[in-house]
Amino acid sequence: MSNKILVIYNTCALYEKEAKVEAWIDQLKSILTQDIINDCKVVHSDCGTHPKYRTRIKEYFENDISYYHTPEALPIQATCNHATKKMVEAYGEFETYLYLGAGITFAHNAQLEVAYKILTANSNKLSKLDFQGPQNFHQRKNFTRPLTSIIT
Repeated sequence: MSNKILVIYNTCALYEKEAKVEAWIDQLKSILTQDIINDCKVVHSDCGTHPKYRTRIKEYFENDISYYHTPEALPIQATCNHATKKMVEAYGEFETYLYLGAGITFAHNAQLEVAYKILTANSNKLSKLDFQGPQNFHQRKNFTRPLTSIIT
């Protein structure tokens, strides 16, 4: 396996009575069925969601993904950067890093590879998929937005 792309899938249910954990599972499954997945790592980054929901994710995916969970109410930059830092410590540098917020589902198995090609062609070290309207990857063409640099 090569370290082409690290997908940081972020969830947060600080202010929600119930987390959308079943939707999160479906969204994570859509990442794990991507054609390029053998060259990728996925980390589930979460802040503040009740432990029972984070446990549900861990029980479902076990060792298929990595986890960075904190009970603290932290800004997304802190949780995303710390999750990334921990993954780099564990697996080494990646060619590119992709932030995915909860609510994004890949509709086709080649979409992560398309995102990888666009990110590396534009020399984006860390980007996120950006959507307006229905949250399916295939509905937007201009979908990358650089984020802040990675803290190592």
